[in-house]
Amino acid sequence: MASTSSLGASSSTSAGVASSFYDSFTSRLAALSSAIEACPSADALPSLLTRITDARHALDAVTEALPARDRASHEARLRECTALLTRKRAALAPPTGFAFRRKAPAKAAAAKASSAETPQTVVPQPQCDGVSTAASSSSAHLSLSARTREHLTCLELAAIAPGADVHLFDLQDCLVDLRGSDASAPPAFAAMQLRRLRRCVVLLGSVAGAVMAHELQECLVLVECAQFRMHISQRIVVLLALHSPTSRATIEECSSIRFGALPVALRAGTTATTEEQAAVPAVQDFDFPGVPPGEESESWKRLDEAMAKEVAVRLLDEPSLDDSQQTLRLARVLPGESE
Repeated sequence: MASTSSLGASSSTSAGVASSFYDSFTSRLAALSSAIEACPSADALPSLLTRITDARHALDAVTEALPARDRASHEARLRECTALLTRKRAALAPPTGFAFRRKAPAKAAAAKASSAETPQTVVPQPQCDGVSTAASSSSAHLSLSARTREHLTCLELAAIAPGADVHLFDLQDCLVDLRGSDASAPPAFAAMQLRRLRRCVVLLGSVAGAVMAHELQECLVLVECAQFRMHISQRIVVLLALHSPTSRATIEECSSIRFGALPVALRAGTTATTEEQAAVPAVQDFDFPGVPPGEESESWKRLDEAMAKEVAVRLLDEPSLDDSQQTLRLARVLPGESE
C-alpha cells in the first residue's frame, strides 16, 4: 500500500502535468488558429491538418492525467480548430467546386428557380468530435477527420443536408459505414473525397457523383458511384459499381490494387441486369497508357466474384469495428497481393 506521502506526491505530479499541459496546449491551439486564419492558399492546408492531428495525439497521450473539466475544454478548442480549418478550406476552394460534380438537369434547375421556397444557407453543426461542416454558395461540405480506431456511421452526419459533399481525412484503423438504412433511397451524398486513410474499411453506399481517393494504404472500399478515381495509393481492395456501364474507374501512381464487382446485395436499387451487376467495372491505369481500359496492368488486378462475395458477406448486416479488421486482414492476403 502506498504511503500517504507517496499518494500526495503522485497527486501533486498529476496536477503539475495538467497545469503545464493546459498552458502549452492552449498556446499551441492559439498558434494553430492564427495559422489557419492566415493561410494564403489551399496548398498549405495539408500541413495545418497534420498539426491538428498531432494536437489530437498529444491530447490523447495525457488524457488520463487531466481533470475532466480540462479535457472537455481542450476537446472544445480542438473542435473549434477543426471547424475553422473546414471553413478556410471552403473559402479557398475554386469557384467551380468539386471537379466532377453531377450537373442538375435543366428542367430541375428551372423548377427550383421558380420555387417560392427560400434556399438554405446555414448548415447545422453536428455535436461530435472531428466532424465539421461548411456552407458555400453551391453545396454543403462535411468533413470527418483525425480519427483512430472508431466506428463511424451516418448518425454522425444526421445534421447535414442531403446532397452534401463528404470529405474523409486522416483516418486510421476505422470502420466507416455511411450506407444508410434504406438501400432503395436516392444517394445521400453528392460526392466523396478520401485522403490519407490507413487500414480502414469504408462502406459508402450509393454516391450520386464522383469518389476521389488519395493516399490510401491497406484499405477496403465498397461504393456505388458515377466516377471513381484513385491516386498515390497502395494495397487497396475496391468493390465497385458504377452508375453507367460505359463509365470507367481511373488510377494513377498506385500499386497492388484489386478491383472487384460490388455484390448485388450491397447495391442500391438498379435496373441493371445480373450480368452487369456482377461485372468488374473497366479500369484505366494512367501510368500505363498503352494498356487498353479494362485490361489489367502492373498496378491492378481483378478480384474474382467468389472472393468479392466472401469479403462482402462479412459486412452485410451490422459490422463491428473488430469484424471490419478481420475482413481487412482477409483482403490483405488476396491472391497476388505480394506482386
